[in-house]
Order: sequence, then C-alpha cells, then structure tokens
Amino acid sequence: MAKRQTELEVSLPELTVVTDLELAAEDTYDALELRDLDLSGQSAPRSRFIECGLYDCLLDDTILRGARLSECILDGLRATAIDLAGSSWSGVVATGGRIGALSVHGGTLDRVRVSGAKIDFLNARGARLSDVQFEGCRLGEVHLGEAELSRVSFVDCQIEQLELSGARLDEVDLSRAQLHFIEGLGSLAGAVISDEQLTDLAPAFAEHLKIRVVERRRPVG
Repeated sequence: MAKRQTELEVSLPELTVVTDLELAAEDTYDALELRDLDLSGQSAPRSRFIECGLYDCLLDDTILRGARLSECILDGLRATAIDLAGSSWSGVVATGGRIGALSVHGGTLDRVRVSGAKIDFLNARGARLSDVQFEGCRLGEVHLGEAELSRVSFVDCQIEQLELSGARLDEVDLSRAQLHFIEGLGSLAGAVISDEQLTDLAPAFAEHLKIRVVERRRPVG
C-alpha cells in the first residue's frame, strides 16, 4: 500500500494588498495579496514570489520562466496558457482554477498541493516533483516524460492521457485516479496502481510486452 501523505498547509503573514501590478523580470514580490488582477501577456522571467497570495487572477499567456514560488497560495487562477518552464515551487498550495496549458517542464516542484483544478494540458517533461499532491483535479494530457517523481499522488483525479516515457518514479500513487490512457508503460516501475486499474491496463501491458492473447477454447463434451 502507498503511504498517505500529510496534507500540505501554507500559512501566510499579513499581506500588503496590491490593486495594480506590472510584473518585471527578476523582481521580488514579498508578502503581497494579488486579487482579481489581470496579469495577462506580462513577462517576468526569473522573478520571485515569496509568501504571496494570488486569488482569482487572470494570467492568459503570462511568461514566468525560471520564476521562484515559495510558501504561496494560488486560488482560482484562470489562463489559456502559463509559461513556468524551469520554475521552482516550494511550499505552494493551488486550489481551483481553470488553465488551458500549464508548462513547468524542466522545473522543480517540492511540497506542492493542487486541488480542485482543471488543467487541459500539463507539461512537466524533465521536471523534478517531490512530495506533490493532486486532489480532485480534472487533468487532460499530463506529460511527465523524462521527469523524476518521488512521493507524488493523484487522489480522486481524472486523467485523460498520462505520458510517462523515460520517467523515473518512486512512491507514485495512481491507485485512486481514474486513468483513461497511459503511454510509456515501461516507466511505471515505482508506481502504485489498483487491482481494477491492472485489469483495465492488461491489454496495453500485453501489447507493450508483445504478448499475443488468444481466447481459450473449452473442450467439447
């Protein structure tokens, strides 16, 4: 059985409310409350968000490559696409929200909880995820090719397509997720799946192992 993770909580200090913000590269945003802001189209590579709360913000095509998020709460974020490639997340709780495409490829996610979110395309290729929890999320395509995952769980999540080619897994709990399709079955070592999932995946396993399955003929009489 997979070990159940302790639910991550983030406690923020008293925040300074910001009613308008123009993001800039390499800037530091410390103990700010950003609520109902439209940050669409802005670019702030290598910026730092420390003990911040972002609530119901719009981030259409926002570029935050190489950004650092530490001890932050993200709630109700909306975006067609967010570019967070190469970013670093530590102690982040994200709840709700609707995102078309979220790119964190090549990034590092440590102590992160995502709950109740809808993400059509999650690109985490080559990323490193440790102590990450997805809870009650609706996920379209999840690309984890060449990624490293340790103590990652998907609880009560729907995953339309999971790409694992070349990934390295350690204590990755998929047993409580609804999986529709997995690509890269050879990289499932280190994962936990349910007996029902094993039955559903049997044809895919047979195809992956080049096993020809024939119907058993019962003797006559």
